[in-house]
Amino acid sequence: MLTATHTPYKFDAIIVLGCPAQRNGQPSTLLRARVERGVELYRKNYAPRLIFSGSAVYNQHTEAVVMANLAMEMGVPQEAIVLETKARNTGQNAFFTTKILRERLWKSAVIVTSPYHLRRAHLHFTKYNLEFVSVPSDYPQDVSLFRKIIYHLWEVWQILKINIKQLKPESSLFRTA
Repeated sequence: MLTATHTPYKFDAIIVLGCPAQRNGQPSTLLRARVERGVELYRKNYAPRLIFSGSAVYNQHTEAVVMANLAMEMGVPQEAIVLETKARNTGQNAFFTTKILRERLWKSAVIVTSPYHLRRAHLHFTKYNLEFVSVPSDYPQDVSLFRKIIYHLWEVWQILKINIKQLKPESSLFRTA
């Protein structure tokens, strides 16, 4: 019988999307949950490396660095970690991590993010010629039902904005040949 350590790699990388760290530089519970899921998949040999994506958007702490430090504390070797530190939003997460994949001739990835964020992340990553699957992290226990609803409503708004932007007259849908 094969164990997880004998399972062949299915993807080139696991991409963990950032969210804000705490003001003191410690991982927020949402950020920790994303890293934990990424590390779990890494340990199950879904991919030989983790790409952590996120800049210092909401405070001076770069999300990718905070995630990498946490992953190393969890036993992931530094050589299995790639940092993407420019992305300031989900669209940029997709753009910059796909750029890293292409530069290294990697063609597939597992995208890890919070459950409420999966649809929007999926929309952005489908813009690129990339074989990928999306995997949700768990909700931390400190996230209330009310907060989950707020997160989901925020995502509905963000997805609507993406769809509205695509329907503006200057978009390719309205151009004539």
